[in-house]
Amino acid sequence: MVRNDTYCLYNGKEYRFVHNQAGLYEIVTTDKTIIDASFKLYRNEVYTKQVKLDDLEEVYSITSLAVYNGDVFQVSRSVGADIEIYTTDLKLAEDNKMETFGKSEYIKVVPISDVEMFEEKTLLNIK
Repeated sequence: MVRNDTYCLYNGKEYRFVHNQAGLYEIVTTDKTIIDASFKLYRNEVYTKQVKLDDLEEVYSITSLAVYNGDVFQVSRSVGADIEIYTTDLKLAEDNKMETFGKSEYIKVVPISDVEMFEEKTLLNIK
């Protein structure tokens, strides 16, 4: 699973964490097994709940990464049974025959069997 977003622990369970346009904090999930009556249906089986920062055990970002040909790349998304790797490093891009995506951005779709995926967790201090 590719995850590149902000998450939090609330009552020992992981939720996606959102600071919405109104300046409020919300937790978000599609997992009905970890919600209670205080969650509201947002749409298409996505549930949200407003929370206070003090209610959260921790807030962190998760970045999906992959080792491909001995180099580490960010995984930007799933593409069917494959993944898309991403870098801003021109030398890595040239060495791995990546295509230009934007200014100084390079991508390549690779079979998931050709990579070793892992996640990087970075604690955020937003309290």
